[in-house]
Amino acid sequence: MFPATNPAADISPIRQTDRRIEDEPPLSIILEVGRLQWAVRLKVPPHEHGSPLSGRHLAQWVECQLGPPAHKQQFMFKGFTWVPDMGVWSTSLRALGVKNGDRIQLVSTPPLSSDWRDCERLDTAGRQLQTYRQTLARLTNQWNLILHGFKVQTSAVVALTKLRKDFEDMKTKLRKEIQTLSSLTFDYRNCLCQARRRQLVDATQRQIDKCTDVSGAIFQRLSLSHSMSRVGRLYPVERSVRPVR
Repeated sequence: MFPATNPAADISPIRQTDRRIEDEPPLSIILEVGRLQWAVRLKVPPHEHGSPLSGRHLAQWVECQLGPPAHKQQFMFKGFTWVPDMGVWSTSLRALGVKNGDRIQLVSTPPLSSDWRDCERLDTAGRQLQTYRQTLARLTNQWNLILHGFKVQTSAVVALTKLRKDFEDMKTKLRKEIQTLSSLTFDYRNCLCQARRRQLVDATQRQIDKCTDVSGAIFQRLSLSHSMSRVGRLYPVERSVRPVR
């Protein structure tokens, strides 16, 4: 017979140390390379669960986005200069005093990658599309007000005609932005910018589809209002040209 054991006292060391490890929150900083600036948002990769955000993650971002290899990078923060270690022993950025919104300078002798200008144009296009998105939301709000019968300063027909023209102009601007995004060329290793461009193109195409739907609905409203009024047809009948004898 084996001696009786107490189940309550039989606790393995694994159960005692089995605790959920949470990742560090993302870190948003500004990377300066001369007069150029990039907004960098560092996040712990899924395969490094529990690891702190270190200079290794910043060096990997720079190598992927700008081109200089990690072993030739050198950073400066508040007068302190360091070369990032690419191992698991790399110093944590928060241990160095880096916080959200801080500026870190990249001191690197190798030139940047050839697509850094396209990366800058991608950021500019993203900010421009954000402005267009806000304008489109304002136009949609005006359309909803007219649709629900709220009073407008002018007649409903004039307001709908101007609103339809604004939606058509917005479609033209969005299509130009898609052409600009399609003309950008990135290095095959720059997967982040490629994914960002794909995301912006898809979002812009959805906005164009929305403009098309609203513009078509406004056109139907205008056609109905003209057919029920005494002003005649929406477009005048083209005059027939007499044949030349």
